[in-house]
Parts: sequence; structure tokens; C-alpha cells
Amino acid sequence: MPDEPSLLCRLEQMVDGSARVFETPGDDPDVFVIRKGEVVYAYLNDCPHWNVPLDIIPGRLLNRQSGEIQCANHGARFDVETGQCRFGPCLGESLSPALVEVRDGGIWLSAAMPKRHIGRWRLDPPA
Repeated sequence: MPDEPSLLCRLEQMVDGSARVFETPGDDPDVFVIRKGEVVYAYLNDCPHWNVPLDIIPGRLLNRQSGEIQCANHGARFDVETGQCRFGPCLGESLSPALVEVRDGGIWLSAAMPKRHIGRWRLDPPA
């Protein structure tokens, strides 16, 4: 029997235009959610370049000037709606989307986690 979706938070707990990181169980990378009005976008907190979290400063994921997702490790910037890299060393790659839905006033994470992208410059040795 598949696991049930988990409630990350209430939509009203996220300020419009903000991003928030949520821990995931086990070895999966954490997930972050960006709210734009009544729509949310979610991705694994895992840079496709180095396979490290995007936020060196916890929770800081958005470029203040452009509004894009930005990796604090090397400055790559990603489109909020598609996860595609628009600038930086992983140009042409994209973030791994996480399956979320807004339902009953909450933001729900699907139990099915996306496959982790293995970056070109992965820091830890392959298994």
C-alpha cells in the first residue's frame, strides 16, 4: 500500500513570494516550496551541479533582485516555474521537481519522491 501524502504546512503559513525548506525522512534530499499567489512550486533542495543543498544560509533560496532560485554555493540561478538553470555552471540542467498539491488549505507532499539528479561535479563517490 503506498504511503499517504504528508502535510508540509498550511498555505497561509507561507508569505506570497517566499521559499521554505522542509525536511524529508531518510536519505532523501530536503524539499523546498516557493509560493506565488495560490500556486506553489516544489523542488529537491539539491543542486544539479554539485549535489549539495542550494541554501548555505538555511532557507535563503531566492535571488532578491531577480526572484529566481539561486544556489548559494556557486550562484547558479533557476526559473521558479520550471526549475531550468538560466545562469551558471549547470546551464541547461534543471532542479528535480517534488510533487506537491494545494488541498484543503494545506501544501501536501506526495509520498513518491523524485529521482535525485546526479550532477557533473558530484562531491561524494558513486555508490
